[in-house]
Amino acid sequence: MKTALFVCVQNSGRSQMAEAFFNKLAGGKAQALSAGTQPANEVNPVVVEAMKGGWHRCQRQQTEGAYDGYGGKGSQNDYDGVRS
Repeated sequence: MKTALFVCVQNSGRSQMAEAFFNKLAGGKAQALSAGTQPANEVNPVVVEAMKGGWHRCQRQQTEGAYDGYGGKGSQNDYDGVRS
């Protein structure tokens, strides 16, 4: 399966939303993950609330570091595309 990685600074807003939109629109034919270069402690509550209002939902309510298993040294992930 094709995999895309969306990266922003804190992984608390834009990349979380991009991951949710991508996964919904891909319909299981591809998958997205998101990460941040300097991850925040949590996803922005405004983003979580905004995503509840539509047909998209943030999959996680935690942030991930771009260098913690998402392509850093020793990572086993292989991405077909990375967007920031």
